[in-house]
Amino acid sequence: MKITLATIGRFKSAECERLVANYLKLAGRFATFEHAELAAPKGVPESESQDAALERFLEKRGSRVFLTLLDERGKPFESRDFAARVEKIKDGSFTEWVIAVGGAHGYGPELKARAQLQWSLSPLTFPHELAAAVAAEQVYRALTILAGHPYHNN
Repeated sequence: MKITLATIGRFKSAECERLVANYLKLAGRFATFEHAELAAPKGVPESESQDAALERFLEKRGSRVFLTLLDERGKPFESRDFAARVEKIKDGSFTEWVIAVGGAHGYGPELKARAQLQWSLSPLTFPHELAAAVAAEQVYRALTILAGHPYHNN
């Protein structure tokens, strides 16, 4: 199963972009993990543009996608519990796991209803680039836990 971290627009922070790239590379030992920067459509209000960009992206992926939205009101996990969830996703009949990191406006009700998981990284609110880096690290951490790699215990 392929894992895709989907963000809206290009990163403005080179540091966050490097962090994401580093965790994608590290996770590559355990899974195919990539980053997709989605372009927001022109002429659409900002509050709707990320939904439109993500919908367009998902249409190209087919129907066997497990969609996770990062959301401050989503489900929080401890690392081992998250690893167990990742294992269930990997064992499901999905071809791809898309983890979507939105902007300041959050996602609309249609996308929230479509998502199989709304995931909260923390009760704190993060800039979307930092949230992408934290999400990438947590996916890497979960994959190492499942593989019995010592990263989580260091």
